[in-house]
Amino acid sequence: MTEDSVGSATPPLAIVGLACRFPDADDPADLLDVVLTGRKSFRRLPPVRVDLADYYQPDLATPDATYSTRAALIEGWRFDRAAFGVGPAAYAAADPAHWLALETAARALAAAGLPGGDGLDRDRTAVIVGNSLAGDTSRANALRVRWPYVRRVLTQALAAEEVPASQADLVLRKAEGLYLAPFPAIGPATLAGSMPAGIAAGICAYFGLRGGSLAVDSACSSALQAVASACTSLVAGDLDAVIAGGVDVSLDPLKLIGLAKAGVLATADVRIYDESPTGYLPGEGCGMVVLMRTADARAHDLPVYAEITGWGTSGGAGPGDARSVASSQLLAMRRAYDRAGVDPAEVQLIEGNGASTQAGDEAELLALCLLRSGARQPAVLGSVKANIGHANAAAGAAALVKTVLALGTGVLPPATGSHTPHEMVSSGEGRLTLPRDARGWPDGIRLAAVSTMDGETGTNVHLVLRHEPAAPPRHGSRPRAGTAAHVYAASSPDADRSAGPGTPASAFGRPGSATHEPMPFLLHGADRYALTSALSRLADTADWLSDSEMADLACRLARDCGQQGRAKVAIVAARQEQLAALAREAVTLLPHVKEGRLTVRPGIFASDNADGKVTLLLSGDAPRATDRATGRAGIDAAVGECLDRLRWLESLDVSAIGAVGHGLGALAGLAWAGVLGEAEAADIAAKRGQFLARPAAGEHEVSGETQAADDTQATRAAEPNGDRQATTELGTTIARKYRLGPARRRLISTMTGRPVTSVDEAIALICSGFSQGDKLAEAVSAGA
Repeated sequence: MTEDSVGSATPPLAIVGLACRFPDADDPADLLDVVLTGRKSFRRLPPVRVDLADYYQPDLATPDATYSTRAALIEGWRFDRAAFGVGPAAYAAADPAHWLALETAARALAAAGLPGGDGLDRDRTAVIVGNSLAGDTSRANALRVRWPYVRRVLTQALAAEEVPASQADLVLRKAEGLYLAPFPAIGPATLAGSMPAGIAAGICAYFGLRGGSLAVDSACSSALQAVASACTSLVAGDLDAVIAGGVDVSLDPLKLIGLAKAGVLATADVRIYDESPTGYLPGEGCGMVVLMRTADARAHDLPVYAEITGWGTSGGAGPGDARSVASSQLLAMRRAYDRAGVDPAEVQLIEGNGASTQAGDEAELLALCLLRSGARQPAVLGSVKANIGHANAAAGAAALVKTVLALGTGVLPPATGSHTPHEMVSSGEGRLTLPRDARGWPDGIRLAAVSTMDGETGTNVHLVLRHEPAAPPRHGSRPRAGTAAHVYAASSPDADRSAGPGTPASAFGRPGSATHEPMPFLLHGADRYALTSALSRLADTADWLSDSEMADLACRLARDCGQQGRAKVAIVAARQEQLAALAREAVTLLPHVKEGRLTVRPGIFASDNADGKVTLLLSGDAPRATDRATGRAGIDAAVGECLDRLRWLESLDVSAIGAVGHGLGALAGLAWAGVLGEAEAADIAAKRGQFLARPAAGEHEVSGETQAADDTQATRAAEPNGDRQATTELGTTIARKYRLGPARRRLISTMTGRPVTSVDEAIALICSGFSQGDKLAEAVSAGA
């Protein structure tokens, strides 16, 4: 990329402050952590948000119902109205979206070094907020004022049933009290608190900003439409600073049922840019950025987290064939790159819309492939919707914050939600990649893009961003593991945090799993009663955990199991509802567990006062030694595999009190028991291979001489004691060459069904050739 190709058309605009609150992400650093670790914030909708007992039906044809039960929700947020000087009446009158947006705007100003708006020209600072539906409070206000309609319906029903007038009046008065009780009375602030326009106006009023306020509603692209509008005003010189972004907390039955009838909701995992997309899951949240002209930001020594160099919008392409939708999206993209003076083939990260529907993903991928035709370098593609859901009017804000963080930290994030990449990605046509692990940016100026599209209205927005590290990255420099988010939050946005190209994922924390893997949940108690209480709590709460919280719980319980009570239960589950069901089943199972014994049911392992001791079964089978190379390689591999597994168990602090050695597993068992070393075990395995491959008396060593020779060798492999003289010689060689010691651990042979207690027994076991033995049942019983 040449210096002349960057930002030549439009003066760049600086993002000098940013803040957000999304599911599992209370701030930008948390959002980066969610993305880098592949966390997924989806959970079952709780009754306090939407009572699925009223609205859920798996059949899509059921009217006024949704077939999906999951969403990504903000948990535990409370607006500190005292800190903002908001009285109880005003607080109750306005929708929560107003307060979430006000709080987030305040945090964005603080991140810019402009707390409370200090340092801004308030007459030339505006607020532009994307919001499509204000949320629950506005819907509740509408319900309250509909009481006359409900009263008429009830009156008609009572009259139809010939209920006496005196009784009907009592029923209506009771119904009116019950109906109106949950809804605050309409007051002077109610109307403004129910409208999207009031969100931006309220932020302006609180900070004394007089440059103007605007609410933008272009459905899913609202937040980026707000940012694009802010950019246009700044370049035109109408404003000097703008707080822009989006907010959406409008998860309610109307939205969920409408999305269900459109058929765009997922029921389990979200798959984006996948050959089998699933639909998306709703989300919510708020994201805000503070924008200024870069020259002004530098002049006032404000932080520059990233620069917006181009933006483009388009519309007029509602639901239709992929090519017409792609054509409209392509128009917005090309407008953005023309304005930025950037070749789209040079962009290294694309934060896509990620509709996760067949039509939506195909249209976007087609547009990107056409845009990047002939690109030489690959671009990382992804969508934060796979982590935190589709936040509707705030979706673009989440995408923008994620991209700014990736630019500033020098981390190209992994793509969550793609199991088998779509053909337009795997074909390499647009040079797009969906990496499973984080990696470092290439050296030099970093270019990225952000897209949002609304499939119903056909509105599209595309932004082009850049970030130039303050200094060239040192060769091989990379952040410490797991620190990217925290370093970003604590240091200057202009400080370089580059990692060299090809930096492994481990440098940026743990990679997230793309699928729901079964996880163990380890619970214990001082007795069965205490354990029953813990299991009951788990059964009550498991349904409401998010996917990432479920993994967190499994990790926490595993760390807790160091000091265990006598009563123990392990549950293996992959889904929240499965975990809850197994916990309930474990409660009913506990009274029937026999003391000192392990009781097993599918997905449940329970015990009371069991010693918790482990006996290993070491088994290794070599392939038929029909030629020298195959025989030796097979034997070496079998022993080596056993030894590797033993080392792995020891790394997990699994300390066995005994082992049953079966076949070649007995040779690995001798090394485990301390009779001989691992190197000696490998050497003996090799010599055994040579012995098995040696021709019998009267055979020719020419390969393929006769079928009889092959059969004889195969027989020897199965019955290595056939040559007793050779066996004796082997025993003598072993006794001379190797220093064998007494067993320090209990090893039981399936040849004898008894423990190996002396060096002579170990030599005899080696000389036996480690045939499978006929005492397997006795050996396993002795081990148990």
